[in-house]
Amino acid sequence: RDSAIKIEIARHLQSMATDDAGGDDAQRELELLRQAVVDGVITTNYDLFLESIFDGFEVFIGQDELLFSHPQGVGEIYKIHGCASQPNSIVLTQEDYDRFEARNPYLAAKLLTVFVEHPVVFLGYSLIDKNITAILSSISKCLTGTNIEQLRNRLIFVQ
Repeated sequence: RDSAIKIEIARHLQSMATDDAGGDDAQRELELLRQAVVDGVITTNYDLFLESIFDGFEVFIGQDELLFSHPQGVGEIYKIHGCASQPNSIVLTQEDYDRFEARNPYLAAKLLTVFVEHPVVFLGYSLIDKNITAILSSISKCLTGTNIEQLRNRLIFVQ
């Protein structure tokens, strides 16, 4: 029963044009973003925007693909809440979120290597975001006080 709404959301997101957003200022910002040198992107967004910006990046959709694949940590997009290209991967319902949170420690363990090896910029999130705090909390449980300080210095929040 959940699949129908996920399919409709996916269709809607797939029909949205990413290059038509905003005016000239937005287009300049998009071009600068395309030119940015980034190792990878982690997102909870379902849309296909990042794939259009970072052409050629390998995309990992959902926790299963991230957990049971062998990402290189460079040139990759991690879509941890699913993607419009795979409607049933979308984390949307309470049941989806419960399942996601139950597996959060595994996701945090996988992301820990990314966070330790690369600076991480959070765009559009804050430290009060439930998903971010849950992941950071799971990661912090694996670290000592000194390592937590080092990790804290690698995390940048842009709101």
